[in-house]
This record gives sequence, structure tokens and C-alpha cells, in this order.
Amino acid sequence: MTHRALRGLRGKAEPFRGERKKPGMTAQPLGAKRPYGWGVPLAGSELSALAGSEGYGGAFDEMKVSEAMARADGLRLNAVPEAQKAAWVYELDGQLAEMMGGKPRENRWPEVDAELRMPRPHEEIYPLYLICKIDYYNQEMGLYANDMAVYNAAMAEAQAWWRRNHRPERQGNWRVL
Repeated sequence: MTHRALRGLRGKAEPFRGERKKPGMTAQPLGAKRPYGWGVPLAGSELSALAGSEGYGGAFDEMKVSEAMARADGLRLNAVPEAQKAAWVYELDGQLAEMMGGKPRENRWPEVDAELRMPRPHEEIYPLYLICKIDYYNQEMGLYANDMAVYNAAMAEAQAWWRRNHRPERQGNWRVL
């Protein structure tokens, strides 16, 4: 800690020396495998090991409708039927198809667990969109406003990534007369 931070504590605390652990927490050994999406950057060797490991579906597989619904259910308890959640996911995927210049997929949810269009690492928009829809459906307007702000930021980032990586080829120089 800096002297300013210590001065604010009026001498009641000692300077920070190393990492402190909360009671009941165990340290994770270096190089331990973590599932994709935990927010911890992975090294190249960890990525290659994770891509082939079982249990995570591979680090570079596209997200499926069922995975988006499972992530949203893990973050927000709800009683929304799966058919409705699948319809919302297909709605968002159709909007993305329009942005990407493709055709929207037909919603055949229980029979087909389709892969979604937005690739990793931007696939988080699907569960975020579902959470927004669930909060709106349950009339939780405070949660809806917060979740919508997070969703809009993630969507703007995903759209910017798409535009940067899928620019049309330059057709020569234009001259306005």
C-alpha cells in the first residue's frame, strides 16, 4: 500500500506484503486447467490443451442454442419455457444474420440444437440477451436496465469486431470531381 492509503487507515493496518487469502480458499496450482470463459487469460499451451480436452466441448467450438440457454439459466433463475428461450436466441441470431449478410435460420429447437453465428469470444451476447429478455418478462425493470447496458456494450464490441474483420475489399481509388 502507498503511504496515502496507510495514512487513511490511521496506523491500524500493516502494509500489504504479498497475496492474502480469504478463509476457506485454496490456491490453484500454476498451469491448472480452467474452463473457457472464467475471465482468466489462458497461455498458448493451456489453450491447445483445452481445445482437445473433454468436458468443455473444445475451446473453439461454436456455441449452441442449448449452451446459451444453460448459461442464462445459471445466471438467472427463471420459469420461462425452453421453447420461448430458444425463440429469443433465434431472434437474436436472425438479427446477427442480417448484419452479417446471411439468412436467418428456421427455429427447429427441440429437434436441432443449431450452432450460433457469433464466434468466440463474442458469443457471450446470447446469454446476456436471454437474461435481458427474462428480466423484462418477469418485470424486473431495475435488473433489466443494468443487464441491457451490459448487453449493449457486449453487442457493440461484437459488431465492431465483425466490421473490423469483414471489411469489403478495396476496389481502387475513388476520385470525387
